Amino acid sequence: MRYLASFACFALVLALGQGCSTHAQRYRATRDGESLYKVLYNEISAGDTIARVQELLGPAREADGSEQEILATMMTIAANFPDTYADGIKSDDTLLAYPMGKEATVSLLFRNGRLINYARESYKDPPDPIILGP
Repeated sequence: MRYLASFACFALVLALGQGCSTHAQRYRATRDGESLYKVLYNEISAGDTIARVQELLGPAREADGSEQEILATMMTIAANFPDTYADGIKSDDTLLAYPMGKEATVSLLFRNGRLINYARESYKDPPDPIILGP
């Protein structure tokens, strides 16, 4: 019986260690902003494929129809800030949104399956948590 308890304890430690051993695994499990920013800053680069990003972060938030509206807004912003959006934005670019908790998302833009307009420095420091209420 003692061996069974020891094995169960070892299995639990191993499972927890496996599930939370990297920021990417933690983000996929919790969808927290701190882990998302650590992955975006340390593990993702401009030119990465959608498959690579999804391998690290999991699937993006389900499409809700607002993506085209967001993309149109981003096109206007990009036209005004060409240094920030060096690749520009086209109407057929793909926008994937990754949640940070329930209130915020990070949108990543892809063209021909590759990450564009990506500024790693933007993700150096996680945002302050959003506090609702008085």
